[in-house]
Amino acid sequence: MEAQEKHFVLFDFDGVIADSYAASYEIVQKFCAHITHDHFRAGFEGNIHDAFDQWESRPHGPECDHGLDWDAEYGVLSQNIAGMFPGIDTVVKGLTQKYTLIIVSSGPDEFIESFLERAGMREYFQEIMGNRVHKNKAETMRMIFSKYDQAPKACVLVT
Repeated sequence: MEAQEKHFVLFDFDGVIADSYAASYEIVQKFCAHITHDHFRAGFEGNIHDAFDQWESRPHGPECDHGLDWDAEYGVLSQNIAGMFPGIDTVVKGLTQKYTLIIVSSGPDEFIESFLERAGMREYFQEIMGNRVHKNKAETMRMIFSKYDQAPKACVLVT
């Protein structure tokens, strides 16, 4: 059987390019002090925004700020804490020689753009599709398939 050639590499951002767990968890603790590391990690097994909706629906005490502006907090804190995973720049640069690269993330577009610019990696990505495009990555990928007239089998997701 002949292997299908891949044309696109879709990258998640947090946990793949940016080592942003510590920054994210620090913000989560401001949002809700009752969210443990285990709860937070489990939230990424589905759509993290759905997990936040579920957490937010549970009333807690004054130590929680369920009205927290996640994107604003994340943008400020992550610029100081999140670093790039060692070697990912080399991987990305190599892949861009043969594939179209697109970021598919639940994170804030503005932060991703800024992070990639500072890291000298923005030029390698055709598009940045963060939570301003859609909060659901599956829906964002369907948009990519439609826009570029590609079948899912022509893409690989790095997450």
